[in-house]
Amino acid sequence: MRIIHQDSGATGDTHESMDALVAQLRADDERSRQTQARLESLGGPQSQPVPRREARARQQVEQALAACPRPNTPAGIACRDRVCAPHAGRLALCPL
Repeated sequence: MRIIHQDSGATGDTHESMDALVAQLRADDERSRQTQARLESLGGPQSQPVPRREARARQQVEQALAACPRPNTPAGIACRDRVCAPHAGRLALCPL
């Protein structure tokens, strides 16, 4: 009993194009591996030590903000604006 029949119209061209596709996929995969290895060899971002001046400024800002009135009052908003004005955008505590 033969259920699977040989396709009489199939030529070697289909096999060759499939082989070419597999070769191309393997080459792409190898390039991806090489790229990944190169990126890993560069290493991740190195954490830079915080300079003492910046650490001191951050501590002073934290203390000044803690001394401000509650942030949901006009006086608290004005206090935060006054404290953060010189440090706006440079410290996470004082966004722009």
